[in-house]
Order: sequence, then structure tokens, then C-alpha cells
Amino acid sequence: MPIHLIVVGRIKQPGWRLVCEDYAKRLSRYDKLTIEELPDQPASGPEQARRAMALEAKAILAALPKGAHVVALDSHGRSVTSEGLAQNLAAWRQLGRPVALVIGGSEGLDGTVKQRADDLLSLSPMTLCHAGARAMLLEQLYRAATILAGHPYHK
Repeated sequence: MPIHLIVVGRIKQPGWRLVCEDYAKRLSRYDKLTIEELPDQPASGPEQARRAMALEAKAILAALPKGAHVVALDSHGRSVTSEGLAQNLAAWRQLGRPVALVIGGSEGLDGTVKQRADDLLSLSPMTLCHAGARAMLLEQLYRAATILAGHPYHK
């Protein structure tokens, strides 16, 4: 199944980039993975933040594959366990269409992206740095794929 990870911003720290690359490589053994990094928009105040989120939303919506099942990552989204994410991954595979997981920029996701999303998932109620969120998502997708493949689950 094609998984498209659409993210706003680049990972600048080499350590985080290595972790993300490692889990992306591992995950690609189970599902076809593409990562599209979109430019983040600078924002120094509330009005600029709204404008930045709107510009990022246009880029996100344009990057979504046609017919994709869209899952937006948002702190107010639904929380799942690793086993629950594995169940979601199994269900997404059954859809027969690409899945796009979206991580917004530093200001979050514009409402238009959340409205377009078929599902909202939360990685944690805590605030995560962008690189940490991407690494956590990739690791959990890899873990979900290994659970579905019947590999031993390490607690």
C-alpha cells in the first residue's frame, strides 16, 4: 500500500534525520513510502501565524495524492495504542487506495486540512518538536507493520 507522509518543514538536526531515515527504510520493507517535505512559512505574530497556516494548507492540499485516505496528525485527534495503529494500518491497506499522513508546521494545521482529513490522530497530548513527531510517527508505523507481519512485539 502506498503511504505518503506529507510534512511541513525540513529536519535540520542530523540526529533526528538519521532516526527518520532509519525508520523510513525499515517501513519500506512492508509498504511503499514516500515523504514529501513542504516549505514552512515564517510567522512572528498571531496574524502571520494564521496566514502561514493558510499558505501551508494550500501546499498540503495540493500535495495530497488523488483519492487518498487522509490522516492528519493533531494533538486533539484520536489517541491509539501501537496495537490500535496496527489495526488502523490493516484497515487502510484494505481500502485499496493511497494513505496520506499529514504533519503540519510549527503553528499546526489549518482548519481546511483538518476538514479534508478522513481521520485525526494524536501522537501525544504533549507538544512534540516537529522532528520528534516525524520520528515517532515513522517508528510507530514501522511497529504497526511488524505487528501485522507477526513479528515478536517488544514491550
